[in-house]
Amino acid sequence: MDFFNHTFDLGLSPGERADLVAYLTAIGDGEHGFEPDSIAASLKEVGDFASVLDVAIPAHDETVIGLTIETLDGELRELTEHFPDRKDLTVGGGKDERNVARIALKGLVLSQRRIAAAVSDGAFDEALAAFAEFRKSFADAEPKLYAAETWSLFNPAVRSAHYAMLRRMETMNRRSAP
Repeated sequence: MDFFNHTFDLGLSPGERADLVAYLTAIGDGEHGFEPDSIAASLKEVGDFASVLDVAIPAHDETVIGLTIETLDGELRELTEHFPDRKDLTVGGGKDERNVARIALKGLVLSQRRIAAAVSDGAFDEALAAFAEFRKSFADAEPKLYAAETWSLFNPAVRSAHYAMLRRMETMNRRSAP
């Protein structure tokens, strides 16, 4: 704390430094969050970001819509990666369930792109309709994700096996590199 206070000339009093240390201790170090990664947390995050569109589309705020769509795209793609592809040999089962979850999430990505396309055409009524469809698809996707949870990276055992295999593959690739 003293380093940052001095380096960035923050001018924090000893009491303010103590308060800041207490705050940072309470919220965690970012490496070990207090809320475990879960489908529920991911869905809440996507839903929270999507809720921005409830206001931005009727306001015709193209900048906010664009930023929100970009953020949603990244969040949905990241969530999709939690359900390993059918070809992923690190997961022993649930191929159909994982595939259904991935298809549902990819559908959400396409759905939010329809919103962006409508906005780019200045068709805000179409964007609202596409957003309503996104909301419906989002609700329909939820049970599909939970059905695949056992074979997803939300399962600690699957996650460990998946990343262990990736590390082994990386090691083998480095050894075989010229």
